[in-house]
Amino acid sequence: MRGLGGVVSRCATRPALPLLLALLMAQPLSAHLMEHQHGTLNFVERRGYLVLSVPVSALRGVDDNRDRRIDDRELQRHGAVIERQLRAGVRISDDSVPVRLEGLLVNLSPDEQHRQGPATHLVMLAVAMFEATPRKPQIDIQLFGRLPAERSYRFAATRRNTDGAPEQETLTITPSTRRHELFSARRAVQRLAPAGAPINRFSSMKFPSASHTALNMTGMLDPFAPG
Repeated sequence: MRGLGGVVSRCATRPALPLLLALLMAQPLSAHLMEHQHGTLNFVERRGYLVLSVPVSALRGVDDNRDRRIDDRELQRHGAVIERQLRAGVRISDDSVPVRLEGLLVNLSPDEQHRQGPATHLVMLAVAMFEATPRKPQIDIQLFGRLPAERSYRFAATRRNTDGAPEQETLTITPSTRRHELFSARRAVQRLAPAGAPINRFSSMKFPSASHTALNMTGMLDPFAPG
């Protein structure tokens, strides 16, 4: 199955189809709003909505003309190879138990002027389906590009804590610090609003350093909407 110029996992299961449709509807927005080398993981009960901008130079065997860019033809031609590398290089787990990514969708990322064409980055969207609300969620990213600017990711994770208040953690992921336990007591977690506070369905929870965000686009715009 392919959609909107992207590549959709052929392994998507029937329960993941509504999630996949949500990702497909949000896909054009994601490609424009996710900055290069940025990512988000938005937890909503048993689901984790992942959006990540991955450098093309981190992938093998997909850049036919070796220009460190990928175009629509290369994306379609190497879709299966790209999917395998993304699944191997981006891993989500709960207390060290791996969680499969469902509804994987990949698309070209426009440049800083929002121009379409051969891209230096791909935008990856997927849904992690947990058996229960994750207690110790972890992310492990192993896909790093060749250029210095492609050797780190700025990443944000959001959820509701045990008091019901939304909170966000931001971190930097590098080859030497590629695996992180999210919302760990060892790192500061930003509380976004008081417990029980209403959340505007169209509000944005942005990176502190970024004007663009995709935090709200996958969970039907409200990152804390009931699943």
